[in-house]
Amino acid sequence: MQAPASPPPALDHRTCGACGASVHRADVHKNRYGQYICNNCRADGVRAVGRQRLRHMLKRMPTGLFAFIVVVLVLVLVPLAFFLLAQLHTYSNTGMVGDLKAMVRSINQMAR
Repeated sequence: MQAPASPPPALDHRTCGACGASVHRADVHKNRYGQYICNNCRADGVRAVGRQRLRHMLKRMPTGLFAFIVVVLVLVLVPLAFFLLAQLHTYSNTGMVGDLKAMVRSINQMAR
């Protein structure tokens, strides 16, 4: 029987997201954003690369945006709609007609 073939050397190397160097996979760290950062860059203080951090945030934005819209609708617009409906319900047609007549009278007096 033949010994299993070793994987191609490209699979043993990762590309550092900060400096772009091809580094052996034992010398890189995969951060929470899915970026590979080499040990040299980590020693210099690099923990994440901004481009991919932004992409990571944008991937999660639709869920947060949807939750924000639901909260705004439930906490603001629904009570506001009930308040307006209650106001319209208590406001009778005779009151509206009286207000319209008063408005027309005031317009006529300004026109004279």
